[in-house]
Amino acid sequence: MDHLPSIPVPADADLRHYTSMPLDVQRLRDSGIAGTGDAEIFRCAVLLWCAAWHQIPAGSLPSDDPSLARLAGLGRDLKGWAKIKSGAMRGFRLFADERLYHPVVSEKVVEAWNSTRTHDWQRACDRLRKENAQRRKTNLKELLLPPKPSPCHLMWPEEFPGNSPRIAAGIPLENDLKGREGKGILSSSSDTESDPAREAQRAERTPRAQTVTEVVKRFAESKKLNAI
Repeated sequence: MDHLPSIPVPADADLRHYTSMPLDVQRLRDSGIAGTGDAEIFRCAVLLWCAAWHQIPAGSLPSDDPSLARLAGLGRDLKGWAKIKSGAMRGFRLFADERLYHPVVSEKVVEAWNSTRTHDWQRACDRLRKENAQRRKTNLKELLLPPKPSPCHLMWPEEFPGNSPRIAAGIPLENDLKGREGKGILSSSSDTESDPAREAQRAERTPRAQTVTEVVKRFAESKKLNAI
């Protein structure tokens, strides 16, 4: 697999402690896969995104059809999987580790992994500060605090379609969950401004953050209404 690009996310990225996956509602609503007339393709695609979120590395999927069919909720129905595979796997690309990655899922993985590493560092520093407070009382040498981890970069190859210039250039994603670890939608660093008027305007034009489950439910309901 020497001809394939290196994986776009850190190899040790593990987000199994996240009980929910971030989702850009408007981005999904306006995407090509949301406009497909086949609800089964949409359902399987969302299940695959969810499965990738808890794989190792986070954001990846195995490349064999039996595993993909199972993760897509089709069990052993390989014939059924073959019919919808191209639609459900929209955006996924094969990388050097022989696993499949999606540009948007990978983007969210890097953001969440950076947040996790920062959170772990902060907790480690807090423990050491408490330990040093006790050491000072007994005249023991204080322990050094670990350095803050550098942010990871998302490296999506330019030759693969579906990437934005920011992703292709390898510019680090600066979204920081800041205490929201495992609690849903990710916000950009520009959303941390404290201007009340600006925040009110943004709230009016920004769709409410929804979970993957809510989006799938709304999509299924809209299909039922259209069929009436």
